[in-house]
Amino acid sequence: MAHVFGWNVLTPPPPIPCFRDMVNNRHVISAVMMTPKPSARKNLEDYIFRKMGDQGIVGLSIVTVKDGKTDYKRAFGFRNFITGTSATPNTIYCIGSLTKSFTASAIMQLSEKGLLNLSDPIGKYLPIELTAMGEPVLIKHLLSHSSGLSALGYAEATLTAVTDFSDRWLPISSPEDLMVFMNGADEWAMAKPGERYAYLNEGYILLGSIIKAVSGMEYADYIKKNILEPLDMKRSTFHEDDVEKDNDVASPYVSSGDNGKVETRYPYGQMIADGGMMTNVMDMVKFLQMFLSYGKPNGVKILSEESIKNMMSPKIKTSDIPLNSTNNRFYAYGLRIKSEFFGYNLVYHSGSVFGSSGYMGFIPEKGVGVIIMA
Repeated sequence: MAHVFGWNVLTPPPPIPCFRDMVNNRHVISAVMMTPKPSARKNLEDYIFRKMGDQGIVGLSIVTVKDGKTDYKRAFGFRNFITGTSATPNTIYCIGSLTKSFTASAIMQLSEKGLLNLSDPIGKYLPIELTAMGEPVLIKHLLSHSSGLSALGYAEATLTAVTDFSDRWLPISSPEDLMVFMNGADEWAMAKPGERYAYLNEGYILLGSIIKAVSGMEYADYIKKNILEPLDMKRSTFHEDDVEKDNDVASPYVSSGDNGKVETRYPYGQMIADGGMMTNVMDMVKFLQMFLSYGKPNGVKILSEESIKNMMSPKIKTSDIPLNSTNNRFYAYGLRIKSEFFGYNLVYHSGSVFGSSGYMGFIPEKGVGVIIMA
């Protein structure tokens, strides 16, 4: 059933507007490194306003970290364009694929406890024999998007259908459905496991199922108990009921053409380990600080220093084309790495669903970082 809609590494899915290029701009980096210098802050805010106008961004929240501590927080625009309600630093957004950093962190925790090994095949824990060119796909391959399988298109099909902009649809409501969908994926393999990068949302859904199988807890419950609660991320959730009760939530919008905007909805459900977290920049900064403190923010151990360093260690280049502008970029475990970034390694991840985006980036050597949601 794989590649029902032909979305793969050679024919990418329809683009989802986001602001990830913002964070590569010198104004953002200088502001993060130099705040509270007024000139740097002014450059940052001028740049944000300009980019929001250029890209039609309704609302945006940002927090920066310096020396491991929150240094600057601000919101721009609206959380609800129709009512005119302003966004705040506490406004909740869906962070999409930035959720993968939480999934990877949970896998590392279970590895530390001896409940799994990163070199275990997927079939050891799930009722699917996942192979690429005849070789077994291992947990570490799913973590680093190096399974050898090209994108199968489930997420793009689902998100497109959620917005009602297409009649293309897949009846995948659960990880179990996905495992049926992925039967025969080997025939679409583009490389042996570990040899080549190909972003695979489906792989992180499987990792979420492994977390459930090994821990005996639902994925969302495990993340809450073992990451969100220890980090005091009280307003972060995967559940629609929690979001409905919150009074500071961004309404997601997508462009309708002719500069118009259409309110859409967040993709709730069981398929969340690849991109279903709802959170805000003030909660997410605590997760960022976990990495800057090498697993022990405020003395609370979430992960070992060894695991944090392993997560931030480049595993595979995200481009094997020598002249490609991204040939200094790598994927690690639930995190991306950009080397030679203003003289440092930038560790980051971004995520987008229709109408909402999230970004986390930090430079461990400098103790600086930024969280942006829009």
